[in-house]
Amino acid sequence: GLVSYKCLDCGYKGDDGVTYLKDMCAGIYEDAALHCEDWDISHYYWDSITEVYRFGKDTTGCKRIGWMDKTPEPFGEWASIFGLALLVMGSMAGAVWYTLWWK
Repeated sequence: GLVSYKCLDCGYKGDDGVTYLKDMCAGIYEDAALHCEDWDISHYYWDSITEVYRFGKDTTGCKRIGWMDKTPEPFGEWASIFGLALLVMGSMAGAVWYTLWWK
């Protein structure tokens, strides 16, 4: 898939009960082209669609990320069965032709 699900924990609760973002994760996140936040942290972010700074959760990339995450199957189940049957029949026809060619 496009996104690995083997993730490190980027958030931690401070002594005051507030959730903070680790520095390593903050740098990677700020460099990402698309953002879809699903946590309780509100902050200022640049909304590239309306070209203004906003306060809250950055959800400008949620639709695009959701679209990229849903990879359609290139072939359905019946197309795979048909392709496999065609491959088997072609192999059998090739084997028959090869044995008749040597006779």
